[in-house]
Amino acid sequence: MIKQGDGECFALYTSFRMALDVYRIHKGLRTIALQRSGQPQSRLKCLINTSDNCSFVKATVFLVFNFTLYKSFAEPGKEDFFFCCLKHTFGTLFAQMKPTKYILVAITTSLLFSCKQEGLPSIEIRKEGTIGWVEKEACTIVYSDTKNTDELPGKIKCRGGMSSKYYKHSFSLELEEKYSFANLPNDDDWIINANYIDKTFMRHKISYDLFREMNAKNVASKSTYVNVKINDQYEGLYVLMEKVNAGMIGLNKRDTFAMLFKDPPVFGKKPLAYVKDSSNYYQQKFPKIDVSDKTYYIEEFKNFIFNSSDSAFAQNISNWVDIENVIDWHIILLFSNNSDGILKNFYLYKLDKNTPFRFAIWDYDHSFGRDGDNERNMMERELDCNISVLFERLSSISDTGYLPRLQKRWFELRENKTISIENFEKHIAENDNIIRNEVLKNISKWPTDSKWYYDDNNYIQELNLMRDFVKSELNSWINTSITKLH
Repeated sequence: MIKQGDGECFALYTSFRMALDVYRIHKGLRTIALQRSGQPQSRLKCLINTSDNCSFVKATVFLVFNFTLYKSFAEPGKEDFFFCCLKHTFGTLFAQMKPTKYILVAITTSLLFSCKQEGLPSIEIRKEGTIGWVEKEACTIVYSDTKNTDELPGKIKCRGGMSSKYYKHSFSLELEEKYSFANLPNDDDWIINANYIDKTFMRHKISYDLFREMNAKNVASKSTYVNVKINDQYEGLYVLMEKVNAGMIGLNKRDTFAMLFKDPPVFGKKPLAYVKDSSNYYQQKFPKIDVSDKTYYIEEFKNFIFNSSDSAFAQNISNWVDIENVIDWHIILLFSNNSDGILKNFYLYKLDKNTPFRFAIWDYDHSFGRDGDNERNMMERELDCNISVLFERLSSISDTGYLPRLQKRWFELRENKTISIENFEKHIAENDNIIRNEVLKNISKWPTDSKWYYDDNNYIQELNLMRDFVKSELNSWINTSITKLH
């Protein structure tokens, strides 16, 4: 029942699922289900009265179920009462049970206490009227964690391209002053990501974390999980992310060659059919284009990528881009099979005059066994990085030395276990331990069988799909492909 990397608590979760049928047919505990929305003390008193006359097995099932209810619904400050109830219940059982079952009680109690988790931080958005899509409007953010509650004035709007059609919306938040949420870096710009299409809530976060693990200079948003309310109405589990901007990346804002672009169309072989802002074709984010237009510079870069001779390309490409960073970007694309991240879903930036362009990754729900619209993709559709002229020329011009360096870097990351089944399992287990209970509550608000999903996979099945993808990827396609590079 326990899979490697799932963590101790996976057994408890699975036991809870299997125990529901036993629980429902036991007449003495029907009141607990009926009182699910009632006060925690009432549920626990009912538990005590019922378990006084139960067998060990039934009492264990009841305790596991109530422990889950408690963690999901109990109010802060009720912990002592809950654990007193546990003491009373097990004390009664000790008087009735055979000595051979004491060990089982100890094991069950150990599981329960080892799974004790602090509640997730919460963000409540207080705003008059609905949250719009065009301009940020005034709001108050109430942030609460185990240590404090703070009210933060700011502005907010809905955000998203293709994801805007989903029922659960993401938000772009700008605070009046910088603030550190949940030990994330101090900033005033944040993304509150709904993560609606990814039932695991992990694809973005794991991809970003792995990219930063590959090299300390690699940039991707640090993120954490929060529960979100709007005007006291529960909206679900969200991923709170740093917004990628000049401050977050660390650009030298006083250097006239520092610049930042989002999804600049510089590597595709066809021009964009649609541009959101015709006056800002390359989506310059810093400096503001009306302050200092860097179009001339990025077009010079594009002209070099497309039109330079092979010898000039090989000789000068490292002056334009950080090859180590490009290789890591290439590898995370291959590992995740994120074909949506080749020509877009990245930031291109220069720290200052003396550094070449580097890439920060963004938007990786199109990965690890799913396309961005949730369609299953267990390598039935392999990505082709050569649709990017940058990757194509780096790979095809032997004098760049790119493919041997890509191959060497791949084996370094495999050897140091950054790219490995074990490390991927570790990331899943760590995130699962944080959000498992919150996912169940989120599903009650946003069911996993809506019309936007290609199948009815639940949270556990989706985690296993990710695991299966990575095992297959590392054992076959990517290893074979990179090993053949020369």
